[in-house]
Amino acid sequence: MTKTLIFAHRGDTEIAPENTLPAFESALKKGADGIELDVYLTTDGYLIVHHDHYLGRTNEGSGFIGDFTLAELQRLDAGSWFDTAFSGERMPTLEQVLDLGRGETRFQIEMKSSSTAIVHHVHETVVRSGLADVVHLTSFHVPLLVEAVRLKPRCAIGVFFADPLPEWMQPELRERQIVDWMMAMDAQTAHVRPQLLTSGFVDRMHSRGFAVHGANLDCENQMRHAIAIGVDRFDTDCLETALTIRAESQRQ
Repeated sequence: MTKTLIFAHRGDTEIAPENTLPAFESALKKGADGIELDVYLTTDGYLIVHHDHYLGRTNEGSGFIGDFTLAELQRLDAGSWFDTAFSGERMPTLEQVLDLGRGETRFQIEMKSSSTAIVHHVHETVVRSGLADVVHLTSFHVPLLVEAVRLKPRCAIGVFFADPLPEWMQPELRERQIVDWMMAMDAQTAHVRPQLLTSGFVDRMHSRGFAVHGANLDCENQMRHAIAIGVDRFDTDCLETALTIRAESQRQ
């Protein structure tokens, strides 16, 4: 069985503030196979790493993040909310994160801005870094993924499929929709919630040449189940637990 890859969701967020260089560095040191991060395009054309659409939860600012320049955003303290030990930590750029993990990890980049301009900026940055073969692009904004498919060289594309399902929709129909979407998007990886992670679903997706990513698996039972049924990869906020469970499964 192929080893299930573990991605640190926004970095090692149990140890350091999310989407910061210390969080990513900790994830790499602990042995994460990849790091997941979120990027926005600033008003002056830079790619800033941050999750929320609005400032305030993980920094001292306020307002829509896409309305600021890089300099304005990097003046904000992005660490004190987590612990005073991280006081003065700044939001990193995508380029800084790629440089940090170069040669050591894979990257899952979620594009958060709505304009397709972000796709071209991300693509140019990734290609310039020489890391296109270890970058996986995702977004809930489907037009961004459509645009990403057109670019060469291509990064791998992952499509999110959210739950819960509507009451009228059976899992079998949802699976058909997932396959159709993946084919239409020319995507490689389906990101699905635990509700759809069954051995049959994973086997059928593999038979069609698609990879399966477990989205935000933070419970031990979810992690054990995903590894047991051969999920290709999953992201988690509980990195140490995930790595321990995988190591245990490999010894059995």
